[in-house]
Amino acid sequence: MRVTESQLQSLALRSLSDNRVRLLDAQEEAMTGRRIDSPSDDPTASARARLLGALQTESEGYLSNVEYGELRLQQAEIALSEGTSILVRVKELALAMANETMNAQQRAGTATEVDELRRSLVDLAGTKQGDEFVFANVNSTSAPVDSNGNFTYDVDTFFDVRAVEIGPSARGEISASGAHAFAQRAANPNSVDVFQVLADLSTALNANDPAAIRTEIDNIDQAHNQVVAERSKVGIRLNRLSIARDSAIQARDLYVQLESDLVDADASEAFTKLTLADTALQASIAVASRLQGTTLLNAL
Repeated sequence: MRVTESQLQSLALRSLSDNRVRLLDAQEEAMTGRRIDSPSDDPTASARARLLGALQTESEGYLSNVEYGELRLQQAEIALSEGTSILVRVKELALAMANETMNAQQRAGTATEVDELRRSLVDLAGTKQGDEFVFANVNSTSAPVDSNGNFTYDVDTFFDVRAVEIGPSARGEISASGAHAFAQRAANPNSVDVFQVLADLSTALNANDPAAIRTEIDNIDQAHNQVVAERSKVGIRLNRLSIARDSAIQARDLYVQLESDLVDADASEAFTKLTLADTALQASIAVASRLQGTTLLNAL
């Protein structure tokens, strides 16, 4: 079958047009660094990339929860550490004032210090991270205790701590329990109201009653044990969040890398493709020029 001049010209123009499109695609790939910009470029890879993007977002959500929880627990740990130190000081004062050689004036002066330490402990129970109270349970934006050291919610009903999603099918605790640390709870007959213990010690000191002071020493020990126990739990929660943070970061980075492998262009390959596309276009122009002359090409 004889190929006419018109058919040759048509093939040359089609080749020229196709090579222009390939060059534009190659230029865009080289400039953006992406192999896929729309689902039509590679439907299968685009679907996988969307799934990986969703998994990446999910991992970032877990990481955000973990980091927020770490901030809350770190604040709680600092408060409980200071609370422990306060109770150690209170016991030192109680032991000293239980001595029969101390007089009423000395005990009254010590009562003033105990009152100040109690106020400091109440303030610690109201520790906040951002706008939220780290020892709160029912409502994290409301103080768990008032200025007199009275709990603002039922500690026998609400004693659990806040938990959030920290991984696939995993929840982590991100706060401390004010009820466990500072309150007397029916579920734990040995527990004491830490703030009331200090108030009772102050009363005994002002009454110049060494026997009552000695009675409060055991309660101070229990108060100290409660605060230390909750501090230990906070440490365990922090350790778990640290593990969850590492897992979330690893998962996020893996999904980012897998998505990049699907949609991002290899720099060397992209510029090689650009060079080949440009060479092909120049060749098409040369062929078309010979077949049709430069007039039609200039019009294109």
